[in-house]
Amino acid sequence: MPDLKTELTKVINQWNTNEEPNTMTTQPAHPNVKNNVTRATFNHVRDNPGGTRSDAAAALIPLGFNASSVTSLIGQMVRQRLIREEDNKLFVNQKE
Repeated sequence: MPDLKTELTKVINQWNTNEEPNTMTTQPAHPNVKNNVTRATFNHVRDNPGGTRSDAAAALIPLGFNASSVTSLIGQMVRQRLIREEDNKLFVNQKE
């Protein structure tokens, strides 16, 4: 009966011959990002004070942004106090 070392060596050699080479390359974290809906939403509210959520969504849809993303981000920005909402009108609390 072969010893344990011999058998383990055989198994390790089999694993090494069956392995495929690592072909993964390092890529940027978000290679397909072409826009920034968060920045565009904030900038729209900043540049158009007094608008509503639906006004912002309607203005950003032609730029390729999803209306639900825009309105959701506005809600998050209001909760984080980046934007304030007075009588359904939006205003920024800071420049950027």
